[in-house]
Amino acid sequence: MQLASQKTHRSASDASNATFWKISNVTAFGHEESNPTYRRLFPYQWGGVLFLLRRSAALLADEMGLGKTAQTLVAFQALVAEGQIRRALLVAPKSLLTNWQRELARWTPGIRTQIISGSAAQRRWLWRHSQATLNLVHYELLVHDAPFLLELSSRSAVVFDLIIIDEAQRIKNPHSVATRVLQKLPRRRVWALSGTPLENCLTDLYGVFSALRPGLIQPGMSPTQIRAAIGPHVLRRTKEMVANQLPQKIYRDCVLELTPEQAIRYRETLLVAKKTVESASPEALLRHVFVQILRLKQICNFDPQTGRSAKFEQLHSDLCNVVDKGRKVIIFSQFVATLSRLQSLLTQWQPLVFHGGVTPQERETVLAEFRDNPRKQVLLLSYRAGGVGLNLQFANYVFLFDRWWNPAVEDQAINRVHRLGSTLPAVVTRYTLADTIEERIERLLCQKRILFDQIFSPGNHLGKLGLSRDEWVSLFDPGRSVLLHREAA
Repeated sequence: MQLASQKTHRSASDASNATFWKISNVTAFGHEESNPTYRRLFPYQWGGVLFLLRRSAALLADEMGLGKTAQTLVAFQALVAEGQIRRALLVAPKSLLTNWQRELARWTPGIRTQIISGSAAQRRWLWRHSQATLNLVHYELLVHDAPFLLELSSRSAVVFDLIIIDEAQRIKNPHSVATRVLQKLPRRRVWALSGTPLENCLTDLYGVFSALRPGLIQPGMSPTQIRAAIGPHVLRRTKEMVANQLPQKIYRDCVLELTPEQAIRYRETLLVAKKTVESASPEALLRHVFVQILRLKQICNFDPQTGRSAKFEQLHSDLCNVVDKGRKVIIFSQFVATLSRLQSLLTQWQPLVFHGGVTPQERETVLAEFRDNPRKQVLLLSYRAGGVGLNLQFANYVFLFDRWWNPAVEDQAINRVHRLGSTLPAVVTRYTLADTIEERIERLLCQKRILFDQIFSPGNHLGKLGLSRDEWVSLFDPGRSVLLHREAA
């Protein structure tokens, strides 16, 4: 019986195998090799692509930072190219939809996408008639639209060729509405993504697999039975397992939305900032620009009135995935006030703080405790104090809570971890708030980095990536930044 099952499995995967070998020699981004963002997947990531292509139900459970998104989108693009996917659904946390849009633009250019949103009537129309290849929805709306979706599923009125469930630990409760909807929606394939598919106990897997393969595991099964049952459907790699195939630095760009409270304060401050800049004299213009940008960046970190922070909420979630595994973490910010606030909010991990206000004697104590005390796993660092002169290669997770003006300074900060003697790749998470001054700064710096990379060899340009006077002013006029870029090119 087992041999017959394996033979059937191979036959069913022949088309997927052919697709895999066809795409394994092309760029993962789908761009020409001359594109500055061009790169290839690493060998272990191609293994993940093949794993997904071979399965109608799969859980990709790689550790955070190993590229689950990239592997999923390359496999997705391959199936679209082969005509096996005409309509797919991606379910993700609301805060990550912007990030998914960004990754889709990079990895699957040309594939039409649609976010399910709007009024109830608009959403019902989209659920039934959307012409997009990939529809995106967040968990809250999925739950809100559950009655309508369950009614559709009962009539098989909508069938998805593929459903992708991101952060699948969100459906660990097998009795939740989201789990029930995802279990019943008609589909031909379903892939779940989670770096922490088992957060608390074995029952966490019941919900995930009741959506992936209903009935595969049941309450009362032993751990050995569960492992045997889910084994063919799960792929899990840690950084330690694939370290010899990885570069020294892995970047994870996390684009988030402002919380409602932050958005209100941001809009109010932006209106004042524009008026201030417009009325400033030429002599005082740059000073006013700096002051207003700092205010906007601080709101992007925390709402000054309520303390709400989209970045902190994501950071806390990320730390839960990392610190509890015994890893050492460094969090960078350009603001001492932000570091102090983070210290008060992250008390469960007793973070250490290192900035310009710390005396030389205290600095040595802080660094020694961070290095030698296994219970001290989180270090809060300012860019200026921690950017140079520190050897922290025993840490391998870096979080950039806010971004510096010059990527060279960020590189120097990251290199505190990325040094000779490092035994694991450095996983660098960079937080950016969508549709804010942060995103415009990042866009300008990326344009400058690409331009310099086209002219100079790597490493020769790091001191030249700061913003010019005109570029600083253009941050309050995005249209002008495009003009400046065209003139530079």
